[in-house]
Amino acid sequence: MPTDNFTVTTPFDWLTTTHKEGIHACSPPPAAASIALEQLATAVHKHPKACNLVMIPHLMTATWRKLLGKLCEHIFTVPLGTHLWPMDHHEPLVIGCYLPLSSHKPWGLQCTPLWTGWRAPCQTCHLLLTIGEGIFCAIFSAKCGPWNPSLQAWRKCYCAMDNGEFPISKPQDEEGELMIQDAEEERHFQEARDGGNLVTPFQCDICHLINLMG
Repeated sequence: MPTDNFTVTTPFDWLTTTHKEGIHACSPPPAAASIALEQLATAVHKHPKACNLVMIPHLMTATWRKLLGKLCEHIFTVPLGTHLWPMDHHEPLVIGCYLPLSSHKPWGLQCTPLWTGWRAPCQTCHLLLTIGEGIFCAIFSAKCGPWNPSLQAWRKCYCAMDNGEFPISKPQDEEGELMIQDAEEERHFQEARDGGNLVTPFQCDICHLINLMG
């Protein structure tokens, strides 16, 4: 989706701009959050492929928290005292994100197994992995077109193919000379790290082949 469609909405936009396609972000005051979320729910029915971001201070949650949970696939809280949300804001910030519907089953992330419940054996050593360990394919348990759901996961057993063709960045100094690295740093981009797929989307070799060959 083009980023030029991104709009930060105001209360005057809840009945107009929010009801259009694009990427919308709003930060309603807690007293009006229920109204903003009701309008957002209506807008989602009109344009299910839109993307919406909601940011609400953690106040009067009894009036809007349940509706936020029904509407957004991802909800997390920014605690006080961070550089993004300093102490002078007095209350944590609750952020909810509604993602566009997918073109294949199960259509939305709310219908897929929670990533916190993912379990799979390592494809190399066959030891059981739970979330937070090793790396899981980005579309783990989700169906990609006519293909079966990907169930690929690895511990640190997953390594970059050493065929001399895949470029791997190495740190350089200001003069362009390669910096000396210890053994652990040299493996930094050549093997899996626990939870790495939560930071950078990772797709297994089979999924890459499907993406390239259809």
